[in-house]
Amino acid sequence: MRRKTPFVAVYGALAVVLLLAAGTWCLYRMMDQPDIPPVFQARFDRERQVFAALLDREDPFADPPAAATIYELLRCQDLRSGDVILRLMGGASSLLSAFSSLGGYSHVGIISREEDGLYVTDCQPHNGPSRQSHCIKRHPLQEWVKDFHFHDQVFPVLNVLVLRPDPPVAGETMLAVTDELLNGHVIFDSDFRLDNDRLDADHLYCSEFIYRILERTRPDPRWVFYSDGVTNEIIDFIQSLEKYPRYEALYGLVKEVQERFHVPARHVKQLIAPAAFEWSVRFRPVYYTFHPRIREINYHRLLSLYKEMKPGLILLRALDGLPVVADPEPFLDYADLPPRCRDKARLALADGRPAAGAGYDGNRLQERFLHHYALSHDTFEDIGHDFLNSAATTRIDDPPE
Repeated sequence: MRRKTPFVAVYGALAVVLLLAAGTWCLYRMMDQPDIPPVFQARFDRERQVFAALLDREDPFADPPAAATIYELLRCQDLRSGDVILRLMGGASSLLSAFSSLGGYSHVGIISREEDGLYVTDCQPHNGPSRQSHCIKRHPLQEWVKDFHFHDQVFPVLNVLVLRPDPPVAGETMLAVTDELLNGHVIFDSDFRLDNDRLDADHLYCSEFIYRILERTRPDPRWVFYSDGVTNEIIDFIQSLEKYPRYEALYGLVKEVQERFHVPARHVKQLIAPAAFEWSVRFRPVYYTFHPRIREINYHRLLSLYKEMKPGLILLRALDGLPVVADPEPFLDYADLPPRCRDKARLALADGRPAAGAGYDGNRLQERFLHHYALSHDTFEDIGHDFLNSAATTRIDDPPE
């Protein structure tokens, strides 16, 4: 019988020691790691899957949808009456509207499924002398998400998100309220205020129109949180550009877009941006997609910011109603956030944290998260300046929203 050499015996013993040490370390980590609540995991994983096209690729524009149009993708989904649909178009006013709320969308409507197909009802401004005309229209979904031809330019719908009230609201009830407004007299509210309706006519803008439908269907203070804090901070930034020579042309472009297309150019109270529905814990995402052309135009950088922020927003939404914990780092680890996003999420969780045992408010957490992005110098330098500078190559006479 051959005897083992001393070297073999030593290496064997060392291997056993290393295996035992590794096993002990793994066991310690497993025992030391706080449990992630299953409800949090389910919420986070479900929403992240909806946005897989945005989040799961190094470049979200490298592999566009296989279908020729967004409509072909949408009509294959289980869309229902009462679903809320958000979009962004590739024009200067739309891009500025999205940028002013740090959201990915500039317009919103409500879906109805009828015998002859899918429709979207929305509220849009009229150009020219007909601004006092009724501004609520119903469009076939195929028309609502197709390229818009204006003079010699083509503006594609760049990305689309479909949301559903959660807990559910009867679609028939929502459509009854929608039809009441559709058949009434509504003037587009270019002041973007919630307190200026008259007895003879409602004054609504696109996202206020959806909010009024929800409010009249089932009042709930958590349908949306107001976007005015973030928007006003960004308006302050835009207005400050006037002081700096290198931003002079950019400032002029922004002001022209604001004046011609009624993008808020001043501080507003209780503003509801289209993306406020996406942030609301009373909605869950159903479907998201983007147009292949999104990678060819100046929105690329704005969507890069949206891509960076999105996991943080999903994380904070998923915490809604869960008990506050002393150390939120395991949640941040689970979400695998980019460094800047992780920093902003950590700040949001630290802002006015409720007492131990109380529940997280997902809407409030997201509002604080966006606030920290809006006040961040690197957000504007890295995204705002480059994005808005590239917008200077975009013609101003484009369609709103």
